[in-house]
Formats: sequence, structure tokens, C-alpha cells
Amino acid sequence: MAAVLREVGRIERSLFMLDWTTDPDMRRRAQVGLNKGEAHHALKRAINFHQRGELRDRTGEGQHYRIAGLNLLAAIIIYWNTQNPIWSGRRRSTPSPTSSRNISRKSVRLGSR
Repeated sequence: MAAVLREVGRIERSLFMLDWTTDPDMRRRAQVGLNKGEAHHALKRAINFHQRGELRDRTGEGQHYRIAGLNLLAAIIIYWNTQNPIWSGRRRSTPSPTSSRNISRKSVRLGSR
């Protein structure tokens, strides 16, 4: 049974490699995802530069809080740059999907104020 599953895995991998080499859209989507992840990690390295990117908390709980804060700060910066394209160096021609008018329509709490 294990030999059969190994062969099925090899066939699947071969089919995937054929798709990868013949489908430029698949490669482009993968590259976009990789670029997004690289940019996210570069932002976190830039935020955490003062300690050379090292977590110096000794306890696991302290490290967890520091990482959670870093993730929150990165999310805030990303959100700010998407909402304020002038600050991020980009210009948006269409209105933001998270404008106050759209948020009040989608959110019960904000819409009821």
C-alpha cells in the first residue's frame, strides 16, 4: 500500500510540474504571493530593527506578547498605507472598499450610530 501511495504522489508531483511549466498565470499568482510575504517580513524587520530583530524576552509569554504587538503594529501600518495612498506613494483611482460609507453599510455596530 505504501508503494502505491508513493507512486501516486510521484504522478501528482509530475502533473503539477507540467502544469507549472506550461501555465504562466499559475507562476504569476505564486510570485505575487511570495512578494506579498517578503514585503510583510521586510516591514516587520524594519519595525523591529532596534534590537537587530531579536526577541530578548526570556519567558514564552513575554515573547508571545512581543510578537503579537509586532503583528498588530504591522497590520496597522498596512491598513494605514492602504487607506492613505498619498503617504504610501501610491494613488488610488477608485474609492476604497473600506470607506466610512461602505463600512456603515456592512457593519451593524457602526451603521446603528
